[in-house]
Amino acid sequence: MKDLNYSKKSQNPENSNLTVEQVLEYALEQIQVLKQEVERLKSPQLMYKRPGSEKHEKITEFFDDVEIRLQKLEK
Repeated sequence: MKDLNYSKKSQNPENSNLTVEQVLEYALEQIQVLKQEVERLKSPQLMYKRPGSEKHEKITEFFDDVEIRLQKLEK
């Protein structure tokens, strides 16, 4: 993502030396980033780290594993 001298301290494009085209390009890039983030959030993937484990796994995979193990114990 380009900064284009558009610092967070100075969000007002009037305070910078950017052209209208540069500001629009930056705004469109930011919109695209936000669209991608919204799409990613539409299908969240909650992660779980088992005690003693070093890696995370999807919570759905964890519950599937627990269910399978419970079914085996019940037999």
